[in-house]
Amino acid sequence: GHRQLIALTDSWVISPTMVNELRVGANRIHIVFAGDNTGAAPAYGINSGVTAPIGLPQITISGNFTFGGIGGYPQGRGDNTAVISDTLSWVHGHHTIKWGGEFRRANTDNFSYTPGTFTFPTVAAFIADTPSAFSVTPANRSNRTYNNSLGLFVTDSWRIMPRLTLNVGLRYDWY
Repeated sequence: GHRQLIALTDSWVISPTMVNELRVGANRIHIVFAGDNTGAAPAYGINSGVTAPIGLPQITISGNFTFGGIGGYPQGRGDNTAVISDTLSWVHGHHTIKWGGEFRRANTDNFSYTPGTFTFPTVAAFIADTPSAFSVTPANRSNRTYNNSLGLFVTDSWRIMPRLTLNVGLRYDWY
């Protein structure tokens, strides 16, 4: 898989007791799973309706063995995520109060293509080329999803005594 990441942070000292931190980032992941054989089925005399060079169909002889390609391969996905967050920190007496939020957008693209599967009940049926089952989806199956999420928070770190600090907070997340 290929992964690409970027993150940028800007810290702004507003006053001696107040700091704002803005963060933006992006993440991209692209992963493809493919079989070892990427030949086209027609080159091997197999007329399955799939002509793309994605490998041989998976061939199963019930109760004996399986050979050929992998059903459901190749497949993969590409995930793109962007995020922006902001936190304001304020020191007031024995309190350090922080509040802020984060917005995240994730896009996921999935795909799956299959060279098909043949199932033969016996070796004799395989030799006679009479499968008991055949399945194929001669097109790329894909889907794309978009997800948004939002988080808001406030915290207070209250230094009650030099060796005792109480941390309290509240967070709301919507996905």
